[in-house]
Amino acid sequence: RVYRIDRASARPHDAAGALWGAARVSELAARKAPQDKVLAAARRWSVAGPDAVFVVLERVEDYAEAEIEPPAALGKEALAQWRELTAEREARKAAERAERVDAVVEAWDEQKAWWNAAHKSLKEVQAQLRREQPRESRRDAPVPAAAMAPPPPPPPPPPPSVEEAAPAADAAASVDEVVVTGARMVRQDFTEMSPVATVGAEAESIKVEIEPWNPDRPYLKALAEAAPDAFWNVYREQEKAHGDLPAFYLDVGEFLFRKGRTDAAVAVALNALELPSTDTTTLTILADRLMRYGRTDRAIALYELILKREPDRPQPRRNLALALIERADRGGDGSAVDYARALDLLAEVIQTPWDRDYDGIELISLMEANRAAARAKAPARRWLDPRLEALLDVDLRVVLEWNTDKTDMDLWLDEPSGERAIYSHPKTGIGGRLSNDMTRGYGPEEYLLRRAPNGEYAVRVHGYAFDRLNPNGATSVRARLYRNWGRADETMEQLEIELTRDERDGQLVGKFKVGK
Repeated sequence: RVYRIDRASARPHDAAGALWGAARVSELAARKAPQDKVLAAARRWSVAGPDAVFVVLERVEDYAEAEIEPPAALGKEALAQWRELTAEREARKAAERAERVDAVVEAWDEQKAWWNAAHKSLKEVQAQLRREQPRESRRDAPVPAAAMAPPPPPPPPPPPSVEEAAPAADAAASVDEVVVTGARMVRQDFTEMSPVATVGAEAESIKVEIEPWNPDRPYLKALAEAAPDAFWNVYREQEKAHGDLPAFYLDVGEFLFRKGRTDAAVAVALNALELPSTDTTTLTILADRLMRYGRTDRAIALYELILKREPDRPQPRRNLALALIERADRGGDGSAVDYARALDLLAEVIQTPWDRDYDGIELISLMEANRAAARAKAPARRWLDPRLEALLDVDLRVVLEWNTDKTDMDLWLDEPSGERAIYSHPKTGIGGRLSNDMTRGYGPEEYLLRRAPNGEYAVRVHGYAFDRLNPNGATSVRARLYRNWGRADETMEQLEIELTRDERDGQLVGKFKVGK
């Protein structure tokens, strides 16, 4: 029997079409299609999906709050009211942004004053510690900040221009050695690419000691014991038992990378993207690993995806910016474009009014933006308020980040004086400076020391609430250890360590050894 369809009376959003559209959206999501394509299908067929939900807008105020223009069917009066509300919102945003910039300028002026200030010598600090804490452990009981506050600084001279290199530290106080424990590092030497490098300038040699990476995983033990010709058979057996979580593929990828099998490491780690439990944390860990594995382009693609998924946090912008800067630092035809895009992103991090949980990221990003502008041989004021333009070079810089939210990691720095830079004591007598304490996850946290006296500097991390169940494995932190930050002979060591225990004295990340 044949049924005739009256097309004139067919409803534009019939149930059959919606069912087909829902199936199409589910299919695209299961195939990990680009998010834009999934959203386009959901909007085309007016169906919800993994990345698309229905929003009920009843009043003009609802449309204004959602930043969606109302349909003409609501009438001219409603549309005029929406435009008025939108103009008010934009004016409010502009005022908040201006207030944010003024606050950043005030904090930056304070950081420039610290950079220009004269601080106590190592002997002076050690003598003061002996007087004030004759019977206490210097490490276990840091000197109160008020007691160790340096004298008021003299009026600061103008900050250095981004077009000039600040003078390097004395040869006697040069950073001769970095001893690091934890994961394998990526070393970067920027002498060749620095716009301020002098002829014949070379970064001093760095001696590295690495503690064996030995996470307690049954599948890694099985792979370590497998004969070379049986490795992939053992891998497939372990995959059947443990391959339902991203942590398995991330761990095995790291295992292979440490064996020098980078191509296999990348291939295995990418399998983590195919699991239903994959989330933004998975993408972040994988992107960070790909950067260490030398797959910068793939890592940047993942950072771009993370930014699309989480535009309301500053960290995805900064992570993408740093990856672009790292690629640009290597040189090449696209370096200028990468620097410009990175500076656009960092400017957003610095000048956007974020949630107060992220206070402190603006000054860290400002250090990085001024350094990137100098490498790009461009004035930072092209992207930033002119009051924020200053390249503050330092002997030592340490940056700590981690891969989970609602997790508090603290960066500690034990100085050769016996004084510890810690969240409750962020400024030390010799001039050490810690950034704001990030207690709600991700970081970053930063330690700066413009002039490093001779001696040993121990970098530690202390964690709180990091032992949650996580399909991506244990919480890990990424540390970047810089010598001669912002100078022609800048070098960097990057490493990743896994936090599996709560150590009272913090977990050792690495050590700087300054002087002969």
